[in-house]
This record gives sequence, structure tokens and C-alpha cells, in this order.
Amino acid sequence: MEKSKNIELKTNLLLDFVMNNLSEKLFMRIWNKFEEAGLNLNQINVNHIDVSEPKTDEEYLTRKEVCKLFKIKLTTLDSWKRKKHLLPDTYIGISPRYRKSSILKYLNK
Repeated sequence: MEKSKNIELKTNLLLDFVMNNLSEKLFMRIWNKFEEAGLNLNQINVNHIDVSEPKTDEEYLTRKEVCKLFKIKLTTLDSWKRKKHLLPDTYIGISPRYRKSSILKYLNK
């Protein structure tokens, strides 16, 4: 019985992540794979995970917003991240976010 609850919990977490972060087309492909495996996802109660912006007065920027400020491409920002020149301050789900104050400080170097 414990194994069944564990599988249901993992399924709930996966579904919640998929519904909040993936495109509808990709979501439907994953949904169909679950159904092919014999899982009736309509009966699963999905517990929602909070993936909202961090609760502070600080403003956070997306990768695209940072690129716009620096006038660079996303690949350049990714390169800076790999080289540890400019690292995200936090993540929302799997999406990196940068504090605006960190970006302004980096610009003023």
C-alpha cells in the first residue's frame, strides 16, 4: 500500500510540474504516454506546488529581460552562466531569475 501512495505522490508532482511549465503539445504527449501505461490520470488529485515569483519587494528578471538590458543573445547569457560570470539568484520551477539589483550592480562594474 505504501508503494502505491508513493507512486501517486510522484505522479501528482510530475503532473503539476508538467501543467505549470510545459507547452500544451508536450503535455498532451506525456498525458497520452500515461494513458498508454494504463494510468487513469483523471482520477488523480493533483496537489499544486507554488511556482509563483519569490515573495519579496525585490524585482526579478527573466533571461529574456536580462538579455534585453545587456543587448545580448540568450546563448551569450548561457555562456556567462557556464563561466560563472553572471549566475541566477533564484529559480522558479526550472526557470532562472535574476535580481534586478544584481544585474544593475554587474552593469556598473
